[in-house]
Amino acid sequence: MKKVYEIDPENKAGFLLERKKGIGASDVAAICGLNPYASTLSVWYDKTREGLREDEENIPAEIGLILEDYLEKKFVKKFKELYEEDLELLRIPYILAHDEYDFCRCTLDRYFMRNGIFIPAEFKTTSEYQKEKWKEDEIPEQYYLQVQWQIFITGAPLAYVGFLIGNRVFDIREIPRNDKVIDLIFNRCSTFWNDYVIAKIMPAPDGSEVSGKVLKELYSIEFEGKILDPTEEEEKQLLKAADDAKAWNEKKKEAEKKFNEAKQNIIAVMKDAEMVLIGSEKVTHKTVTREGHYVKPSKYRLLDIRNIL
Repeated sequence: MKKVYEIDPENKAGFLLERKKGIGASDVAAICGLNPYASTLSVWYDKTREGLREDEENIPAEIGLILEDYLEKKFVKKFKELYEEDLELLRIPYILAHDEYDFCRCTLDRYFMRNGIFIPAEFKTTSEYQKEKWKEDEIPEQYYLQVQWQIFITGAPLAYVGFLIGNRVFDIREIPRNDKVIDLIFNRCSTFWNDYVIAKIMPAPDGSEVSGKVLKELYSIEFEGKILDPTEEEEKQLLKAADDAKAWNEKKKEAEKKFNEAKQNIIAVMKDAEMVLIGSEKVTHKTVTREGHYVKPSKYRLLDIRNIL
């Protein structure tokens, strides 16, 4: 690995501009279609657009940053409990790049040395609602890919993830190097970088909300009176997309009907009951009140189904 940019906490803009020069560990899952909050299109737009996005509030990321020192202490303590080994976590305030592939980049929360071997340590915070994704020896897929990318760039044989669930439980996962996964994500990211980012060719949208936001920003206004004269390839693409849109709209209508039918069957059995427990599900059918600000006040019963385990 090599250091390509020294991070200055007072120069956020410089850091964000430098991130455009490569694929970071947090970009990998989106490029592989496994990040619920980003997409291939949104990563491409961030890398190719001029300048920077206006600052958007990201409270979970801000909390994670504020908690880093606390998580470091918890990590050291938990590591001692699990492995009966003292360690010193160190900072490396640089954007790192792979020795051979400069576009492969990452930053690390911390690292430590064991028997002369460099080992990354990543910190994560998550809510109680996500705890199932961390059960037993599992970690969420997007974080697994992120850590494998860090392992690839640093040449480490493994890494560790320390995670805090709902401000209640802290634990550590050991993540061994997985060369099969590394080969797969490198090939996917290399294709994305060379064929789309460097070539400045927009990848196809994937239907996600975040891709929709990118397209809305790119094409926020129409050119009055402009009529597209499509190429033969564009016409094929448009015809297929239009047919797909109509077909999925019909399926959406059918799914909505089936969904309403299921809800109505629940209500028909519950009658005037407010709640029922069925297996691990709690079903409520309660009256809620909508205040009348711009519309007439109203009351209605809202059906809610949730897992209680």
